[in-house]
Amino acid sequence: MFGYENVEKEWRIKKGEEKWVKTIFNLYENGESTKAIKDTLDKAGVETKRTKSGLWNMVTIQKMLANESYTGIHKVRIKSTEKTYSFKVPAIISVSQFKKVQKIIEINRKHSTNARKHDSLLDGLLFCECGLRMASHHQKYTKKTGQVVDQKKYFCRAKEKAWSLSRTSDCKNTKALKMDETDEFILSTVKKVAKNSSLLKEKTKKAAMKEKQQLEQNYVEEKQKIEKKIQRIQRELEEVENLMAEVEFETAMGKKAVSVADKVMRLYEQKHKMQSDELRNSEQTLAELDENLVWVDWIGRFSEELDVRTNKFADKKQFIKGLVDKVVVSAEFGENRDKVIKQQGHSFKLNFNLALVNDHIVYEKDSDKRAGYRVKAGKKSYITDMVYDVTARSGSYKRKKKQ
Repeated sequence: MFGYENVEKEWRIKKGEEKWVKTIFNLYENGESTKAIKDTLDKAGVETKRTKSGLWNMVTIQKMLANESYTGIHKVRIKSTEKTYSFKVPAIISVSQFKKVQKIIEINRKHSTNARKHDSLLDGLLFCECGLRMASHHQKYTKKTGQVVDQKKYFCRAKEKAWSLSRTSDCKNTKALKMDETDEFILSTVKKVAKNSSLLKEKTKKAAMKEKQQLEQNYVEEKQKIEKKIQRIQRELEEVENLMAEVEFETAMGKKAVSVADKVMRLYEQKHKMQSDELRNSEQTLAELDENLVWVDWIGRFSEELDVRTNKFADKKQFIKGLVDKVVVSAEFGENRDKVIKQQGHSFKLNFNLALVNDHIVYEKDSDKRAGYRVKAGKKSYITDMVYDVTARSGSYKRKKKQ
């Protein structure tokens, strides 16, 4: 397996490959596609064991991203006994990073299309009011009439889902969103909330006073402890499952009395439940720490000048990701020219990670501001009015000029 070598029947990290395993996971976690990762590896001349051409293929990269062995636990399934055994190997990446990458893979798998070859700022954040995550699509072609179609849109997949199930869609959100206009509107709205937030100003001020460095160090140390704990519990769970399988086998073969087997199995099941609960709690704690680290990193990156630090696409994405949990898109209706009620536009509900909306400072003494103050939290959600310009409408093609 790439990243490791077998030395006297012992797995060891292979020098020169470890950093590329980390690079693959880091790039994917930061939003790079498997195609982009492949190109990075090929351009760097990284050797692959899988292809005769010497070039990487995307399937290999996808398998690596889904391989839990890189966290330090390698599993082997024995076909003859239908049992899975696990043993410890040197870890290259953290359990935390592996879990985050699996979430990204799952999101991309649910909303991938063959036609998608583009980056979009709000993918993964936009949800339709019907509950479905919104997808993105980029159409670019020239009609026989000379019309050039170049459309980037976000849309609800309710119709597609309903069609696949042979039923009618109940979603009211029938019009798509123009991607560029929606991206710009959401980004400007998040910036406005961020600039007006007293809580955010207070946190960034503290961060400027070296608090960020201490917070980050504490989080990293705590994460390392939980990572080791999760690996221990995973090994213990595997051991209990193997023991349970052996008891079932011995009972079926008549080597162990049923009454004895039932008693042993109950003990194993209790232990398995306790360990499973402990694993879930540890993973939840780890996820919360990850969210805090995202926030700490956000402070260090964007606390100074929002306009200057969000010029690049990647910076815009990180800026929004650090503050916004999700954006719910709703259809807005009104009368058209024929006095018929139709969808006219969209409104947005931005759900923030912190209570930033309309927060404010409360002074201990109004007559003496030097006596101190506290920041009163606001709300976590911000609802916009109807926005007309972001809604995609028919007839917005660019006509190709005749030569």
